[in-house]
Order: sequence, then structure tokens, then C-alpha cells
Amino acid sequence: MVDYVRALESAVIALLDGYGIVSGRVEGRTGVWLSATGSLPERKICAIGVRVARRTTMHGFALNVLSSAERFGNIVPCGISDAGVTSIIEELPGSWSVAGVAHDLQPHLERALAPLREAAVAVG
Repeated sequence: MVDYVRALESAVIALLDGYGIVSGRVEGRTGVWLSATGSLPERKICAIGVRVARRTTMHGFALNVLSSAERFGNIVPCGISDAGVTSIIEELPGSWSVAGVAHDLQPHLERALAPLREAAVAVG
């Protein structure tokens, strides 16, 4: 399951890199983060959650595209009080759409998840 989460992180990191937004992982924290800069703390731009219970998997991620920090000022990302939350539009103002970002993300997801799919086929 950890490999799956890391693959999702890799796909989002590659997407953001293509946009010119430098992001990465933070040791001990899940998701995709932007480093602290100036007066800004580390900021989470993508949350990832995976759960398996009663033979059912629930998984997903939330890449913040158009959210505004003003609306989410009281949110403590993943209970981490020394970090913030951000979005693509806050980091790189422009004409963004969720559908456009999803379209751009698809090839990154396919590339990142391919090794996991191949491993599952080999085992199954």
C-alpha cells in the first residue's frame, strides 16, 4: 500500500514540476508538499488517503487546484499544526481549471502506476 501512495505522490510531483511548482515529500508525512519559503511554512498541496477494511479499499487524493487559503485558514492539514495548505492557483496564479489539471495529470498517473499494475499482473 505504501508503494501505491508513493506512486500517487510521484505523479502529482511530476505534474507540478511541469507547471514550474517545486514540490516533494516530507519525511514522516504523506502527501505532496511545498517547502517553507520566507514567512510561509511547509504547505500541503495534495492530500492522499488509502484505507482497506472488510475486503474493501477506499483510496484517493485531493490536489488543491482552485482553493483559497482564506476559506481554509482554520484547517490543520492532517493534524500538523506547523504546516499550511495551499493550491495551484495560490502558488502560480493563472487560468486554471480542475478538468484541465486532471487531464494533465492522467499521463503522470499512468506512468507512476504502471510498475504496480505490472507487479500485480505478475503475482495474480
